[in-house]
Amino acid sequence: MLFEQEPDGSAEVVFQEAWDFVNEKYTFFELKDLDWDATYQAFRPLVYNGMAKDSLFQVLSDLLYVLKDGHVNLSAGFDFSRNWSWYLDFPVNYDENLLERSYFLEQQEFFGPFTLFDFEDVGYIHYSSFSRTVSSTTMANLHAKFKDRKGLIIDVRNNGGGAISNVYELLSIFVDQETTLAKERVKSGPDRDDFTPWKDMIVQPNSEAVHWSK
Repeated sequence: MLFEQEPDGSAEVVFQEAWDFVNEKYTFFELKDLDWDATYQAFRPLVYNGMAKDSLFQVLSDLLYVLKDGHVNLSAGFDFSRNWSWYLDFPVNYDENLLERSYFLEQQEFFGPFTLFDFEDVGYIHYSSFSRTVSSTTMANLHAKFKDRKGLIIDVRNNGGGAISNVYELLSIFVDQETTLAKERVKSGPDRDDFTPWKDMIVQPNSEAVHWSK
């Protein structure tokens, strides 16, 4: 009486729940021109009650792989599935050893989330992860260090992503007035076209009143 009924763990129910979850929560069907109903027709016949758990896991993995989305993962106690094509299908274009052995030569600096190097006429900043916090003060200090240089290299290669708030801080010294970067909307309901209205994504000038104008 006090607890919810245990969910039905049969293969057919699990498949239906997985498909429904994506159908109600995923946001990029229209952008990717993806027919999610067609995936149901293709994969549902592969599922039957009594099938082995690893076989069901493989079907669900293949189903989610259709999304071609590195943020969509499937985890079980015996396996983990993720679409890595966003990473593996592209050439390696960042070599930390090359930078260290041919350019930095032990002269790089580590400042907050950044690796810095001074090429004398150009400053170099490598940002390895957007999950590492950037503050207004950090950007002001970077500005002070490189303000006399002709330019900046901001290297975000080999960066796996993170928090969008750090993007705003990173860009804050490059604008001298409120600037609209893009627009965003948020999934707001179970139907595929349930979204909030579009909202401007705005970056504000650095609160330390520093501005890179070059």
